[in-house]
Amino acid sequence: MLSIARNLDEKMRLRGTPKNSICIAMGFVNFIIILAFLIVSISKYEKGEYNFQQWNNAESMPGHQKKADVDFESGHARVSYSFPRRNVSGSYARELYIVVGIPTVKRIKGVNYLVGTLDSLLRNRSFSSVVFVVLVADIDKEIRKQTTATIEKRYAEEVKSGLIQIIYPPDHIYPNWDKELKLTFGDSRRRVKWRSKHNIDESYLMKYAYSLNPKYYLMLEDDVTAVDDYLNIIYKHAESSWREDLFIISYCKFGAIGKLISGEMLPLVSDYLRVLWTYKPIDWLISDLLFTLACGYPRKDCDKEISKIKIDHPDLFKHKGKISSSKNT
Repeated sequence: MLSIARNLDEKMRLRGTPKNSICIAMGFVNFIIILAFLIVSISKYEKGEYNFQQWNNAESMPGHQKKADVDFESGHARVSYSFPRRNVSGSYARELYIVVGIPTVKRIKGVNYLVGTLDSLLRNRSFSSVVFVVLVADIDKEIRKQTTATIEKRYAEEVKSGLIQIIYPPDHIYPNWDKELKLTFGDSRRRVKWRSKHNIDESYLMKYAYSLNPKYYLMLEDDVTAVDDYLNIIYKHAESSWREDLFIISYCKFGAIGKLISGEMLPLVSDYLRVLWTYKPIDWLISDLLFTLACGYPRKDCDKEISKIKIDHPDLFKHKGKISSSKNT
């Protein structure tokens, strides 16, 4: 198309066409080119395709549901990736109400909060339309295998049925930590790397959750306990409180734990975390996104505007981790 535009420009100049007419003609040609590109892009997006390198989860585990394909544009952390949307297969073929996302990494000294977290989440639920997605985010492949083996052994039936799904982030979504990490707020390099990796991991987890086509996505961490019947409480509250302009409901004051987001908003939040991965911790970035969505400029006190798109509910989750995952970064 670009060669057509250049040939048209050259022919018009040779014929002595006035410059204004050439500009108008070239502008029209460029418009047609851009329009054609957008039409093709939208068509591919709707089909779940794109001209990125396709990656199949080669590490998908026995007995797990078929993993969606992942698309990558390049090898650094600001990479674009997406999963074709689909309905969850098997026993969850019906409409999925909520996906609970749990990123996990190994702590030092053999401390393991994940099992206690999953025990609490499974024990205190009386709600069926849910899938728990555990993102095993350790870089070390052996640690990934150990964590996976622990989950599969303890929760064999839940894994087999698809109630618990285990996924891994591919290595090439991460940056060159030595070159791309930006140190901010006086934090140490290790702490900035830890919080930045958390942003990248959560971004990836959200994109996977979006592919399962849930009505809502619940952000959790691997070191929490839940109150009794927490999913039914969320269901009743969300159904009675959700409105079109609402962005988030917080079911825990601590950090990014217990944040409920509409499934349709997951691409926006995922991309926001992916683009700004190295600048701030995840809970700060979500707060910034709230300001962006609710507040005008110059930015003044806009608590009233934020309250229109965010609801704070009494805590349903308690953060119990005393040893931070940052110690193992």
